[in-house]
Amino acid sequence: YPLVTGVQTCALPICFPVTVYQRPEYSVSSFAVGGTWLWRISDAVSWTNALRVERNEAHMGGVLAAASYYPYAAYDQRFATVAANSGLTYKATDLDTFRLTFGRGVQNPSLINSGYNDALNLAPNTVLDLEGNPNLKPTVVQSYEIAYDRKLPALLSTARIGVYYQDRKSTRLNS
Repeated sequence: YPLVTGVQTCALPICFPVTVYQRPEYSVSSFAVGGTWLWRISDAVSWTNALRVERNEAHMGGVLAAASYYPYAAYDQRFATVAANSGLTYKATDLDTFRLTFGRGVQNPSLINSGYNDALNLAPNTVLDLEGNPNLKPTVVQSYEIAYDRKLPALLSTARIGVYYQDRKSTRLNS
């Protein structure tokens, strides 16, 4: 990334070459702790829970192009995310099982989406400035399901009927 050369500023009839210098150094650090709890309440009922808490920090160092849309401070981000799963299972008979489940998944913005920064010389007087948006928040998906499973021993399989709902909060801007 160090130099994008050949860009020119023209005041007819004289053109002056301009060099766009940048060498961004975007970094993200993550720390997470998680755990799972499996509880067999009885021979027929079990409950599984999992939780993950993650702390993320992002920082922009190096040199940004002078005309960068976002300043250095915009890339300094700190946020925490929580992902979780829970499932309650009731085995009514050897063939019949009822399930109630919840899940919460989190996907952090990629380095390209949130921190990419580059200037490309396309032609004289034409620079393509590509910048990630440091204000993106993680995407959160929550799902809920109620299901009934029936083992079909004669077919060596299981049939499932369920109702499923998903709520997605797409990547959006920090306020």
